[in-house]
Amino acid sequence: MALKIIVAVSQNGAIGIEGSIPWRLPEDLKRFSKLTKGNSNNAVIVGRRTWESIPSKYRPLPGRLNIVLTRNAVDLDAWPSLSLYAALKKAKQWNCEDIWIIGGQSLYQEVMAKYVNRTDEFRLEAIHLTLIDAIVEGDTFFPFFDPMLFQKIDPERTQTSENGMTYKFLDYKRH
Repeated sequence: MALKIIVAVSQNGAIGIEGSIPWRLPEDLKRFSKLTKGNSNNAVIVGRRTWESIPSKYRPLPGRLNIVLTRNAVDLDAWPSLSLYAALKKAKQWNCEDIWIIGGQSLYQEVMAKYVNRTDEFRLEAIHLTLIDAIVEGDTFFPFFDPMLFQKIDPERTQTSENGMTYKFLDYKRH
């Protein structure tokens, strides 16, 4: 079992504005689906507001155990959880191989604050980051993380989207 973060972030750290993603990057969506589904039994853990920002026709995310952090479990089509720790325990009970933290800001902050330095099974093992080569307006941001705690898996390579946007896929794993 491995705890992982997946996020797309602009150069200024923005991940969202007014409940939506401030760019359109089809390649990132394909990567998100491929990584979070994997070849096995995986889970995604998501905050309620981020869950609600996913168009209803895509909820729940298929092929994954969907766990939503919320105090109000009405009409979720997913497993509700009151805390991140309870969500992690639920994913462990389901024998999930990878547990993906998919946002939003508060959930990312909690993981970075509480799960980076753990020594147990719930230690953050990897961050899969799409760096958008743009500075965008945002009202939600990805927290700073110490890159010295992680090793970059692959060399950086700037790519250009079919819509002309440039980006990099950056993958980090724990030392």
